Amino acid sequence: MACGCPVVVSTAGSLPEIAGPAALLVEPRDERALADAIRTLILDPPSDLIERGLAHAARFSWDRTARETLCVYETLLERGRNSPTRASESPASVFGEAQLAAIP
Repeated sequence: MACGCPVVVSTAGSLPEIAGPAALLVEPRDERALADAIRTLILDPPSDLIERGLAHAARFSWDRTARETLCVYETLLERGRNSPTRASESPASVFGEAQLAAIP
């Protein structure tokens, strides 16, 4: 997507969430749907799929990933200094639902 190439992704796992509205989605075991999606991209691609892909890919960067990862580490270190860590704590209980929801 970041290179302006339309993509086809599986509906399995987190791929639909990652690709967002910028990809054609197919069931992972549906060979016919995969072939049809690839044929569509070659012969008659949706006119705005490349633009959607570029815009969607621009939301992700290694710089942003590094900053957000550092923030998580710093938060965990601070919490570790202030209270004993419990292995059973979920990310939501550590960071709060609002913080987790804010991460795309």
